Amino acid sequence: MTAQRLLDQLQQESQKIIQQVQEQLLSLDERTLRQRPAPQQWNALECLEHLSLTYDYYLPQMEEAIHEAPTDTSEETYESTWLGRMSISSMKPKKDGKISFKMKTFERIKPMTDHRSPEEVINRFINHQQTFEYLTQQAQNVSVNNTKVTTLAGPLVRLRLGDCFRFLLAHTQRHLLQAQRALPSIND
Repeated sequence: MTAQRLLDQLQQESQKIIQQVQEQLLSLDERTLRQRPAPQQWNALECLEHLSLTYDYYLPQMEEAIHEAPTDTSEETYESTWLGRMSISSMKPKKDGKISFKMKTFERIKPMTDHRSPEEVINRFINHQQTFEYLTQQAQNVSVNNTKVTTLAGPLVRLRLGDCFRFLLAHTQRHLLQAQRALPSIND
């Protein structure tokens, strides 16, 4: 797949995510959004806040990588690395909605939503998603294969920009599915 096609697909998926959150979550009351499906499981707002905390880390990293990368407008074929494919597949929900690989959350991205209103949490997430979309547009002028992004795992673990975009999209899809499952109206 060409890099341009990848970036176009990422933009389309980002737009779908924004629309999904606006349609499914914005109209729900606070009690519904804060209800946990089980005592140790996150509620819908915590899922969104976790995504925002993840974006708080990755979006500036990606923006800096794009800004510092040399301009490259040549036609490029997107190629994922082994680490990229593994990272993406570990996050991406299966077609049946099941999560195949559960993992512990880094302490710095564990959600705490008690101090935020539902509107704040949802709008913060939407703003991050819009920034993600903006960065896919900015990435059209750099190599998605040669531009690297440092991960939350530390400076020794870096993903190609294209892989990082796909990883974040899979991570978002995973936790939006979790947020939907946390809503009592969907489960009842």
